[in-house]
Amino acid sequence: MIVAIAAVVGIVLISIISYVVVSLRSHTDDAGGGSETSGNEEVTQGFDRENPMTVFRGGANGECSICLDEFEEEDQVRKLSGCGHQFHAACVDRWVASRSRQPSCPTCRGQIV
Repeated sequence: MIVAIAAVVGIVLISIISYVVVSLRSHTDDAGGGSETSGNEEVTQGFDRENPMTVFRGGANGECSICLDEFEEEDQVRKLSGCGHQFHAACVDRWVASRSRQPSCPTCRGQIV
């Protein structure tokens, strides 16, 4: 019985550590998403033009609905021009790059670009 409990606790700890590592890594990657592009460079260039990157200056509290981390002072963010939803720039850039053809807002699924 104790061995089973220890095994479950071990699995939970490994899962938590993996989540933290992935979450931290997502904010240290370059904003362009690197090699994760799907060959839709024209879409991502249009996205960059229409949704410029800005620096979060506080004010209204909020969180990135892609990574679920709260915005902190000086985070680089993008506010989508169509719907107004805001995300960490690296998160939404990766989201757009991974969607072929017509990307949509991660929150409302409204068309972007």
